[in-house]
Amino acid sequence: MPVGAKLLQYTAQPVDAAEALRIGLVEAISEDDDPLGLALEVAGQIAVNSPRAIRSVKQCVDRGLDLDLPAGLELERELWIDLIPDGDLTEGAAAFFDKRDPVYPD
Repeated sequence: MPVGAKLLQYTAQPVDAAEALRIGLVEAISEDDDPLGLALEVAGQIAVNSPRAIRSVKQCVDRGLDLDLPAGLELERELWIDLIPDGDLTEGAAAFFDKRDPVYPD
């Protein structure tokens, strides 16, 4: 039986880690007893990106949940436009083509 968000909420049905991964409730499962290594790996993947862009993505998700699609797309456009003057887009593209890690200001 497929498990959806409403069914989980209504029934309080327990979900094991494998099922949570399968239905998209979690992003990853650590094979270790201590998941710190996996958490640090994910944090490292995030940390190489523009801090300003990460903040914008977080704003887009947090604020966008309460918006309809046109307003959400407008929010995304505004936040993306705000990133252009800071040079992060240019630095990211240059680093990609130069095959080097980008260096973003904080």
